[in-house]
Amino acid sequence: MVHSEATGQDRLLQVAKRFADHLVARFGREPGQIRGYCGHPEIELALLRLYQLSGEKRYLDLCRYFINERGQSPNFFEQEAVARLDMRPFRPNHPGSPYSYMQAHEPLRAQTKVVGHAVRAMYLFTAAAGLALEDGDAELLATCERLWQDVIKTKLYITGGIGSASENEGFTRDYDFPMRRPMPRPAPPSAFSSSPTGYSRRDLTANTETLWSWRSTITSFLASAWRVEASSTTIPWPVVGRTTGFVGRGGAPVVRQTWPG
Repeated sequence: MVHSEATGQDRLLQVAKRFADHLVARFGREPGQIRGYCGHPEIELALLRLYQLSGEKRYLDLCRYFINERGQSPNFFEQEAVARLDMRPFRPNHPGSPYSYMQAHEPLRAQTKVVGHAVRAMYLFTAAAGLALEDGDAELLATCERLWQDVIKTKLYITGGIGSASENEGFTRDYDFPMRRPMPRPAPPSAFSSSPTGYSRRDLTANTETLWSWRSTITSFLASAWRVEASSTTIPWPVVGRTTGFVGRGGAPVVRQTWPG
């Protein structure tokens, strides 16, 4: 998708769409499909971006399915383990429900606390915030705002890192900020972040926190500026384009997106 946007070519985009179409065919609630979802949330955000780039609704539908299906009962991962005769306990040392590691312990809309693996959570909630914008989904928007508030008030290091436990590379209890051998995942604005002890590490997924922050800010703004109806399909977008004076590929003017005023 990035290659297509940067070059105007669709060779790699067509490859991505073939993979996405395979997922569309394989996952869902229709007969013969797998009623499941990935253990590592991330595909949801990719499907959302692919829909925004292509305009093809089936990618948005699958993104919505994955987000809404996660954590439903009976739990998909329990059923999957039984089907493959796997009797081993799953993450027995994980704080709370072992399925909270991948945010699958209960449906997303019922969740009130951010739990589990930090990067998995950020990918999932970023996609959920984007889906709420696309669908005009007031309930999902409120869920994102609730979880966002939980992160910034009870789980965020002063350095911007999140996820204090090494066992799950994620969250434990509120206000758990160990100063010795911490394990916070790097947060924005760059892929480098320092832990409370000064340790730095590279993480290519660090900007997921930035994405969720950006989307949560926008959804909060929209919620206060307009009454968002759950049945609506569009939301007013208070962003205007201003020409920067630069010329991009093909001679088109480069436009910077800015808030009015």
